[in-house]
Amino acid sequence: MRTILVTSLLALATSPALAGGVERSNQSMAILFEEGNYLEFGASYSQPSVSGVGNVAFGSPASGNMADDFWTLDLRFKGQINEQLSYALIIDDPIGANIDYPLGTGYPISGSTGTIRSTALTGVVRYAFDGGLSVYGGVRAVRTRGSVDLTVPLPGGPEFYSMSTNTDTAYGYLLGVAYEIPEIAGRVSVTYNSRVRHGFSSVETFT
Repeated sequence: MRTILVTSLLALATSPALAGGVERSNQSMAILFEEGNYLEFGASYSQPSVSGVGNVAFGSPASGNMADDFWTLDLRFKGQINEQLSYALIIDDPIGANIDYPLGTGYPISGSTGTIRSTALTGVVRYAFDGGLSVYGGVRAVRTRGSVDLTVPLPGGPEFYSMSTNTDTAYGYLLGVAYEIPEIAGRVSVTYNSRVRHGFSSVETFT
């Protein structure tokens, strides 16, 4: 799902690593186990700090903080059909990246930027058996796009590479099983999320 965009973004992280990769959602299914009908909205604001030092051939300049602040949002609804059957709809931002090397640092790729944007819609159905056992499964649609603006240090002076993709929609599925013991508020669940494969077309320029 992330190969093309992450390959380009890794070019922006030749010294400092991408903090935490690009995942921004834990894809939790906890809402399926709420009582009755349930609506939930979540928002979080992150201020990562990622920096590094350039190659000694460039004088070992410091990169400065190359990770931009970002918001993540999600909206979740669970509906109870009857005692055994329920469903959930989830909208979230499963992956993302905000890379921005500050100007004026002397770092070889200062001024380079990279972004990944995504939105996912997941629909899940759960069936609860007697005795605490339940199974659930669903489908997920993910829309993703990205762009990179990279400063390339060359002996004759820097050159500039830009790449932007279309917005691609791809699909996956999930399957899970859970066991609950209400008397002690205990629950164990396992969820399998399938791979989601994107196929991007891109526009590239090199000047």
